[in-house]
Amino acid sequence: MPYQFVKTETTLDEDKWVQGYEILPTDRSVVHHVIVNVHEKGIKRARDREQGIGGYWAAYVPGNPGQMYPDGFAKKLPAGATVSFQIHYTPSGVATQEQLKMGLIFAKSEPKYAVITIPLADPDLNIPPHAANHMETITRPVSTDISVMAYMAHMHVRGRSFNFELTTPDGKTETLLDIPRYDFNWQLRYDYLEPKVLPKGSRVKVTAVFDNSENNPANPDPTKTVHWGQQTYEEMLIGYVETFVPVGEPRPTMDARVGGGAALFTLLDTDGDQMLSKDEARKATDRVPRLKDNPAVLELLFNRMDQDADGKLNMAEFEKLRQELRGGR
Repeated sequence: MPYQFVKTETTLDEDKWVQGYEILPTDRSVVHHVIVNVHEKGIKRARDREQGIGGYWAAYVPGNPGQMYPDGFAKKLPAGATVSFQIHYTPSGVATQEQLKMGLIFAKSEPKYAVITIPLADPDLNIPPHAANHMETITRPVSTDISVMAYMAHMHVRGRSFNFELTTPDGKTETLLDIPRYDFNWQLRYDYLEPKVLPKGSRVKVTAVFDNSENNPANPDPTKTVHWGQQTYEEMLIGYVETFVPVGEPRPTMDARVGGGAALFTLLDTDGDQMLSKDEARKATDRVPRLKDNPAVLELLFNRMDQDADGKLNMAEFEKLRQELRGGR
């Protein structure tokens, strides 16, 4: 079933710092994952836009229902904030009712460090049929020193292995995290005993291997070409890097992916709002001769990909459009 998107308004009259949280479904058998985000007071349209590509404030996945940060580390919950929940339900065939609960532990005082989650995502997936070891990689630059607390990996049932690798400015390469047997049903968080500094000028490479063969017992259909999508029978590639900065300092990013659909998205996004209007997306038809003189087809595709009907496409929606334009489906 489609992801559900629920939001609630907080009644806090002052900013709070959250040192720990736990997300509890009342029926865990039908809840695969939950992504929680926090939106500043006054935001008019808190939407389910990014499918995890934009990171998260809190998350629930199999094997990882919550988190407690050390003293001096916390996440901010602004006064009057809106809290949104993206919920992936997986029907079991039995009628049930389900109601999420999220418990928070407030820090006793303002922390020294704000905890931030950076996503490294590749929506440009193209996994061929019957491929037992299909590799997808992304590389992102480290624009400032980044202190890492933990990593998480997210794929679906064709996910086989996942690897984070660092290349430092002097050309040396080291493995940050290697998951040789990824398990969709047991998505763990991998914490450092002491934070690891990724130096400015480095590059982080994420490598994921997918098994779309008949030998994968969890594979829904080895005859299908698989692309990015929300549902379990589709795929994702997201590597989460949890970091921290002194309170009040700018949020660190690794947001310049090398090549792929993100570069085209940025090129088309002329107003820089990280969304594509119909006019901006129409420029993509210059690359598809069969659509150049047939704008009605693009209009039809655009409306089909615009799942929340807001007249714009986010990165994930654009990737689906791009696959259609490439004839990948």
